[in-house]
Amino acid sequence: MDIAALGTFFMGVAVCFTLSTIFHTCANHSKDVWIFTNQLDYLGIVIVIWGSSVSSDFFGFYCDKKLQLFYWTVATASAVGCGIFTLTSNFRSPAYRLVRFGVYSLLGLSAFVPVIHGIIINGWQAQDQRMSISYFLGLAVLNFTGASIYAARIPERWYPRTFDLWGSSHQIMHVLVVYGAFSHTTGLIKAFDFWHARRGIESDLNVKIVIGKVTRFVQPANCL
Repeated sequence: MDIAALGTFFMGVAVCFTLSTIFHTCANHSKDVWIFTNQLDYLGIVIVIWGSSVSSDFFGFYCDKKLQLFYWTVATASAVGCGIFTLTSNFRSPAYRLVRFGVYSLLGLSAFVPVIHGIIINGWQAQDQRMSISYFLGLAVLNFTGASIYAARIPERWYPRTFDLWGSSHQIMHVLVVYGAFSHTTGLIKAFDFWHARRGIESDLNVKIVIGKVTRFVQPANCL
């Protein structure tokens, strides 16, 4: 399951970047192709946010399968609802730029509910070790900054046609999203290492008890 949790995020990133590449490569083909690939581009954003949430929740509630399942269900339901909304015709129109910003921001912010819950249960330091909150915050700050710049059309709104090829808000957003993915990847690997180091320590503490001809093993739980 640990590898699957990491793989879920990596899959989300790969799908998001692939769909984005398809859109930016094929958008000029025709109006119909633009519409279709644009929907795929928006859907990719939903998928990567979902993958980020699921992977973080796995390590954040490594010892509590009920909370894992609960927050996975919430993340999946939110992503499905947002995904359906992104496929509507109005969603992709320029007039809905701020609506898109709000929808994706709310979906991203919903991922902070389990983070806050974990901090309440375990405290900041312990929960940071479990799910690398610091790096998750890095992902959130970078993505939110990129989305804000894109929604505000900075800097092209101040210097029209100056950034048509390089330095537009759309390009800045993509760069920040890539750095955000690196931040979250680093955090997940650190969380993975933390739990596996913990498992290794506890494996060394296994106690072998021999009572007559009966041998039984007492293995401490892997959780804190």
